[in-house]
Amino acid sequence: MSRIRIYAITCLLLAFSSARLFAQEGRQELEPGMSQHSTAEAPANISRLSKDTILIGDQVTWSIDVEKNAIGDNDALLVQDAEGKKYPVGGVEYIKGIVIDTADMKIKASAVITSFDSGSYNLPAFPVLIRRADGRIDTLEKHGPRLEVTTIPIDTASFKPFDIKGQMKYPVTFDDVYPWILAVLAVAAIAFLIWFLVRRFSGKGSGDMSVSKEPPHIIALMRLENIRMRKLWQEGKEKLYYTEITDALRAYVEGRFGLQAMESTTKEIMDGLKGRVTSEQFDEIENLFTRADLVKFAKYKASAEENENALPAAVRFVNSTFETELENDKGGK
Repeated sequence: MSRIRIYAITCLLLAFSSARLFAQEGRQELEPGMSQHSTAEAPANISRLSKDTILIGDQVTWSIDVEKNAIGDNDALLVQDAEGKKYPVGGVEYIKGIVIDTADMKIKASAVITSFDSGSYNLPAFPVLIRRADGRIDTLEKHGPRLEVTTIPIDTASFKPFDIKGQMKYPVTFDDVYPWILAVLAVAAIAFLIWFLVRRFSGKGSGDMSVSKEPPHIIALMRLENIRMRKLWQEGKEKLYYTEITDALRAYVEGRFGLQAMESTTKEIMDGLKGRVTSEQFDEIENLFTRADLVKFAKYKASAEENENALPAAVRFVNSTFETELENDKGGK
């Protein structure tokens, strides 16, 4: 029996030793995972990054979680430097400022950061505070993690620099030049139209009358029609309105009666027309020239009726004097 007892005791001792050894190996397997933080409470005191290593210019989210039971009903979270800091630490920049989000039983504060310089950066404490109901400010002990910023390595052994290529030249096609051709043709057409209208409707003096192939009364009527279409006095341009009417009549008188009307005064023109036109024609044209002089030189404000009748009076004078001359020519024959 003693041998059986000794054997049983030996088996129990071996089993106890094996169990102790197994427990020690299990603790050794757990320790490497816990070596990142010295205590179970340490992870709660460190802010986290969505990834701790980035390439230059890449973006990463920097955030913390705050238990709601750590904040009273009347407490509030504050962001340090409310006006906004561009850099949480030298070399690291904010892309998106701190945002506080409430969800479930936790409050999350986060920001998006980046860096354009390679290196290792120790981020500061996460810039969020608690304002208590009594006005006190408590600091959240959320220490900053380390951010590694790397660059893409260049294989200097196989890298071969190349010269800068010269500017590529493309052949000129018709599609490239035809808009310019159209523009030149359009400008030339407009210039020709302006020149034609000026010569046809705006000629002044005896020189213009001699060059034009149209008789004086036709030229005068075309100029008066052009004035009517432009509606000068209706737009408040009374002085220009009467100036152009009298200039058209002066050119007509000069071309029809041979008087130097373009450089003459109203009195000199009227003196030259005496005996050459009827009294009715004389009175109407004299009234028109006198009113035009008042508007142009005496700041006279003509009535709407006077302005409206000025152009028809000029047309009647041209037509009536031309018809009178035709009748005289027929009577002479």
